[in-house]
Amino acid sequence: LDDTPVSLSLFTPDLDLFDVSRVEVLRGPQGTLFGSGSLAGTVRYISNQPELGLRSTFGELGSSQVLSGGFGANVKVGANLPIGDKAAGRVALYYNQLAGYMDAVQPNFTLKKNANSGTRTGVRAAFRYTPNDRFTITPRIVYQTVRMDGWNRIDDYNILANPYTTTRPAVTLGKRELFTQIPEPFTDNYTLGDLNLRYDFGKANLTSITSYSYRDILVVRDAGALTSSITGGSIGLPEAVYTLNAPLNDATHTHVATQELRLSGSTDRLRWLVGGFFGKALRNYGQTLLV
Repeated sequence: LDDTPVSLSLFTPDLDLFDVSRVEVLRGPQGTLFGSGSLAGTVRYISNQPELGLRSTFGELGSSQVLSGGFGANVKVGANLPIGDKAAGRVALYYNQLAGYMDAVQPNFTLKKNANSGTRTGVRAAFRYTPNDRFTITPRIVYQTVRMDGWNRIDDYNILANPYTTTRPAVTLGKRELFTQIPEPFTDNYTLGDLNLRYDFGKANLTSITSYSYRDILVVRDAGALTSSITGGSIGLPEAVYTLNAPLNDATHTHVATQELRLSGSTDRLRWLVGGFFGKALRNYGQTLLV
């Protein structure tokens, strides 16, 4: 995202692209310019930066419908505000209603329509300060939360409702259907703060990017749907054992800190760049099975 890596520790947040100038798909290796994880290449989101002397507001409204699914909608607003002659701020807020298209059959054989619907809400705010023509300071904060009600999963064979392993009547699932005994939501909270410092020496430019991000992910899955083919189908435990409500909670917390420093310049025949990148990632992962 601009000059800050967001895909460390094996997770890439699904960021909304409102108020983004462009997306660059860069062939690798890009490690010198973009640090860790860029050997094969880099996808770079370039957001619109605060503009000095410009006062503007902008927004976007949208709606959608998935064929044989639910309705989606989005509301997005933003503003660019000058603060004197040397500073400006820019903020973008967005709310997405994500349409579902999977239907979940329940143990009482009712149908929960569009079980994989959800919401995505976020804000990006940046402040730019230029004390002189050579020096630019740009701190920024990004926050986004995603709430999904279910999964994009198709159960080709239903181990929890068929006459061979249960006493339940057989349930024939449709093209976009799954069988759930319990709700299977997941939540994703993402926070990023970064500080971009740039200084122009004339024949060379110095850039420093410092960032810290925190992410909290909770995934709930029905452990029975995962394991009943073994406990019921293979080793033949009683139906009362493997049809228990068994929510498996996968919790992930990541803390990522990065520091990048680049010095670059050019002459009529030569362009050069030297830099260094440091990243530290801590990922805490745990499972609880509440039966």
